Amino acid sequence: MLRRFFFYESSEYESWAYYNFCGKKYELPILLAICHGLRTSEILGLKWEDYDGVQLHIQRALVDEGLEDSTKADASDRFVVLCDRAKELIDALKVLH
Repeated sequence: MLRRFFFYESSEYESWAYYNFCGKKYELPILLAICHGLRTSEILGLKWEDYDGVQLHIQRALVDEGLEDSTKADASDRFVVLCDRAKELIDALKVLH
């Protein structure tokens, strides 16, 4: 069976995520995965101190049975500059916590 793959610009992914998940419970993790390329384990491993208001420091992952570990590879320890919508969502969550 022939598979078709479609490639989109980053802004198109962001628009798709916004349209389909805006205001929903999983909007932020889906935005982080689709628009910023974070793995599920990296999203689960995030802590408040990883966010400086502009970017996230990806330095740990939550793996099997909730054990915290370093990222998958040394190169995975990185800084990710966030889109405006992701910053808005994180800032709103930070106020609640």
